[in-house]
Amino acid sequence: MKSILDLSWNDIDSLPKDKTLLFMTVAPIEEHGTHLPIGVDIQLGEYWQQKAIKELETEYPDYHFLSIPFLPLAAGCMKGFPGCMYIKPKLLRKIMFEIFKNIQTWGIKYLLIIASHGDPFHNMAIEKACDQINKLFAINFISPMGAFFSYKELNIDLQLGTEAEEILQKYPEDFHAGWIETSMILDISPEKVSENYINAENVVVSEKEMINPRKYMEKTKGKGHLGYPKYSKAQLGQKLNESTKTYIVNVAKKIIEKTNTKKYQHHFLFKIPFLRWFI
Repeated sequence: MKSILDLSWNDIDSLPKDKTLLFMTVAPIEEHGTHLPIGVDIQLGEYWQQKAIKELETEYPDYHFLSIPFLPLAAGCMKGFPGCMYIKPKLLRKIMFEIFKNIQTWGIKYLLIIASHGDPFHNMAIEKACDQINKLFAINFISPMGAFFSYKELNIDLQLGTEAEEILQKYPEDFHAGWIETSMILDISPEKVSENYINAENVVVSEKEMINPRKYMEKTKGKGHLGYPKYSKAQLGQKLNESTKTYIVNVAKKIIEKTNTKKYQHHFLFKIPFLRWFI
């Protein structure tokens, strides 16, 4: 994997643009309970990116896969805890559009954004910026993680495996710093997980309650997680990380092979005009 920071301007200028795919992680610095560090979303996004590029480099040796430094920008709503950095969705969309405008002046035609943060407005803001830049310049900048987080609604098979599917059915409302994210970090950086996750109290929040920040923030007061950290396992995290990497690779392949990526362009809520007003 090569970072764009290591290239000179003329290196970038001489890249074969039809065979260059740039990756970018956009995720927040954000509290993740008392058992996980505030860099979870960034760390996961960068890990998936690294693993995806490694696989793609093997399969497409004539392509240039580049990374750009992560952007710690995000819309989010876990407010009231030290360690969170958020901006409003409309501002995020405007900033991303300006960044995209700069990148397209380099001649870059293909950009895959890993928005490794589940907040729908975070994903939709970046998706809207992609729509705007693609329409202006006939390029393919795509942020497919909104579709990833909407896999059930969009009928996308993530190939999670039997054990993960069973736990998802048993404990589905695992929204933040619960068994999903804790398992993923246990897989890639177990030293960063505090052992207190084993005794963490379940914070049960319904999808309906997630619409109202006051309700779920009251439930997680003094904790910072929404879900079930105590059921975390490294082997579950390994499967979840592998499935996420594979999803990103599959989207990248569609870009490379110039097949239809429409299914992966938007969070399922993006279709609601009222919600798009906020971005």
